[in-house]
Amino acid sequence: MSSAPAHQCGQEQRAGAVQARILLVSAPDVAAFPALADVGGSIFTRPPWREPYPAARSVASPALADRPRPGFVLAPAVHGEEVYGFAFGHRCSTLALASSPPRDDFTRPTA
Repeated sequence: MSSAPAHQCGQEQRAGAVQARILLVSAPDVAAFPALADVGGSIFTRPPWREPYPAARSVASPALADRPRPGFVLAPAVHGEEVYGFAFGHRCSTLALASSPPRDDFTRPTA
């Protein structure tokens, strides 16, 4: 992971749990997170999903395909240099292209 600009959203505080930070990363900075497919492969091969490894790795494909759409945001959960999980979607309000859009208007388009 590089030092790509990102906004920190939260931090897990459970005892004994990894204290991962949730970052908000815009489309140009997604390249700083090349391990997304590996994270998908690690997570979605486990119960309850039990996907075959190639299918589990492909969960990151929509994130890369959706990147060019306006308002795209990746939200990786990171601890140090390691990515533990991620979500992605698009700002869904008319403020999607604003420099500081509100944080409560996030969705993944179906089209």
